[in-house]
Amino acid sequence: VSGATVEIWQCDARGRYHPRRDRGTPHPGFPGFGRTSTAADGGYRFRTIRPVAYPGRVPHVHFAVAGPGIERLTTQMYDAANPDNADDFVLRGVRDPRARASLIVTLSAEGAPEPGALIGRFDIVLGHNLFRT
Repeated sequence: VSGATVEIWQCDARGRYHPRRDRGTPHPGFPGFGRTSTAADGGYRFRTIRPVAYPGRVPHVHFAVAGPGIERLTTQMYDAANPDNADDFVLRGVRDPRARASLIVTLSAEGAPEPGALIGRFDIVLGHNLFRT
């Protein structure tokens, strides 16, 4: 979808969220939130840190998509390298195996813009009926 708004938010490297209303000092150089608009082909990009765990949750990044004619969708992306994904109560709650697999992303150094960086592709599907037979 062209022109949609995509937002991400996640905790910092210490496992702490920094909501906009938080007057504390966020981790240096990491606000924990980002917003962009999709390109004509529906693509989007963010640069952030690798997600980390916090008490009760495995590493993940929250995503929200909205726009004209699009009901706001909130979802989460998980790191495929995390062996504890199966223990996450939110991810376990996604019963359809294909839908669950679509939330897990492989992060790779191949094609990364700099040494130590990783790239992942998270395709957000809007309006897909997972209950078709």
